[in-house]
Amino acid sequence: MQGLTAQIAASQQQLKLSNGTLQASVTETLKGDDRLLTRLEGLAGDLKEEDDKVGDSIAERTRKLSAKLADFTAEEIRCRLDRIFLEVSLKDFESKEYRLDDPEGTQQSLEEEMSSLYSEISAVAEMSVHQNFVEPIMKQLVQRKDRDKALSGAILHYVRLTYVDAM
Repeated sequence: MQGLTAQIAASQQQLKLSNGTLQASVTETLKGDDRLLTRLEGLAGDLKEEDDKVGDSIAERTRKLSAKLADFTAEEIRCRLDRIFLEVSLKDFESKEYRLDDPEGTQQSLEEEMSSLYSEISAVAEMSVHQNFVEPIMKQLVQRKDRDKALSGAILHYVRLTYVDAM
């Protein structure tokens, strides 16, 4: 019985020593995990919370606004063209070069050229707005999405490495 009591006492002593070592080991592991979580929170804070829906809504809004801008630009060009036409016509009328009978049909040919210009104005304005505004905005959206993907990949890689190291 004394042998059993001695074994129990030795086991209790060993348990107390192991308990202190275990507690220090657990404390160190928890501190390491806290540092890891703090770093991960910092990395996650770098990620924008904008998801694909926000990027899509920006792209859609860009398309709508660029269409309106193209319409306004085309209308501005038409108004300028009309103003120039009226100024030239007035100048011709005042200089007495204007004739009512217009045998050469210059007035009619000028009007035909202007109407052909009108049909091209919208397409040119749309191309201009697309090149000057839409393309740069879309490039920025793609770059932001690529940067966020790369940052997410780096964070996942870091987590994976940390998780594997912890195991």
